[in-house]
Amino acid sequence: VVLPTRYDPFANVTFEAAAAARPIVTTRANGAAEWLSDAACVRLDAPAARAEAFVDALVAALLRLRDAGQRRAMGEAGRREVTPFDWPSHVAALRDEYR
Repeated sequence: VVLPTRYDPFANVTFEAAAAARPIVTTRANGAAEWLSDAACVRLDAPAARAEAFVDALVAALLRLRDAGQRRAMGEAGRREVTPFDWPSHVAALRDEYR
C-alpha cells in the first residue's frame, strides 16, 4: 500500500493495510506510521519543495518491494504489530477510560 501523504494525523488505512498483511510505504507525515516499526513500514520524508528527491525516494522504496519475500516479511510484521489494536480492545479501552 502506498500512501504518499503530505499530512495526515492518523490515516486508518495504514493500520487496515497492516492488518491485511500488506507492506506499507508512506511518509513521516502520516501519524499512524509512528506506531509501526521499520520491519512493517517504509517511512519517507513528506513531499516538499524538492519533489524530485521525494520521487527518487519513493521509487527506491518500491524497488525494494519487488522482492516477494520482502513484501511478505513486511506484511507479516505489520499484522503482528497491529493485532493488539483490534476493535474489541479499542472499545474496552474506551469503556475503561469512561469508568
